[in-house]
Amino acid sequence: MAYTKEELMEKAKTVSGPNMLHTKDKDYIFNRVLYVEDYFKFFDKVEGDKGRATPNLLNEKLSEYYDYSAKTIQRCNKKLIEGEGREAGDETLVAYLRAIQNVEAFNPDKHTYIREIEIPNENPDVKLHPDIEDKLALDIVKMSDEQKNKYIRTQMVSLLHKLESSRFFYYEPDVYPRKDGREYFRKKVDKIYSTIDLCYATYTEMNKKWKDIFRQIEDMTKMCAFPGISDKRWIAANEAIIYFDVVFDFLEEESFLYRAVKNGKYENVHFVVDVDKDMIARRKKFLNEAHKEADEKNEPYSEYRILEREMIKALDKLERGIVYEA
Repeated sequence: MAYTKEELMEKAKTVSGPNMLHTKDKDYIFNRVLYVEDYFKFFDKVEGDKGRATPNLLNEKLSEYYDYSAKTIQRCNKKLIEGEGREAGDETLVAYLRAIQNVEAFNPDKHTYIREIEIPNENPDVKLHPDIEDKLALDIVKMSDEQKNKYIRTQMVSLLHKLESSRFFYYEPDVYPRKDGREYFRKKVDKIYSTIDLCYATYTEMNKKWKDIFRQIEDMTKMCAFPGISDKRWIAANEAIIYFDVVFDFLEEESFLYRAVKNGKYENVHFVVDVDKDMIARRKKFLNEAHKEADEKNEPYSEYRILEREMIKALDKLERGIVYEA
């Protein structure tokens, strides 16, 4: 049966079943909508048939880029686009997607159609049994968007909880003697990206929004810098997360140097945030209250702990924002 582009795109968005592929020993997320979009862009370049989706000539063209017959590629696309006749363990589909995403003529934007996944869990330090991982993956796919958003948030909060004990991602947390934390946190970051892809494999807009939010936390794990916050959206969501920035030290202790940087004397040096008298007053009040709260609770004053708390507040506001926008 032939479809218009619009009909086939809609079918790709609404086809039943999780957007997952499996080989004998690995699981993959398949971004069906992204693949279909590129499929039709390529179709326009090859045939230009005014929107009628008759893929025979396109499949013949694809067979020139990949060592499959046109009929085999047609069968692959029927399974991939329409979701018909797909079987667990179909390695042919995985091999085709891996190959075609590397064909620049088909995929000039270098999109990723298939990605090996590592099923996340709420305690990233615990390895789940494979049977539990499979069930968890299917459960996540079936979640409502609200449940998915809460699940992604939980993963990010779990990472932010490591702020204090890792001394802002310098070290692997709660390990003595100290051990470099770069590899530890790289794995945590990869798991959260897998969580986002698992939740929003085909809803590319929400996928992008969550990744844009998470990129600030990822950057902090790479920089190992306190506070290391540069994303304007995060700062706008909660100004308090910038109160520990070095700009305030410059302003208070090196005012001459602060003005020089502010006036552009050093072309490659600039501050993340503009500081004015009102912000200084708000920061002073905030820090005084934080010290008072620590004293009342008989706790040591910890800038790491305060930043973690305020980052979570900002994350909650950003989550509400993307839900509202969606």
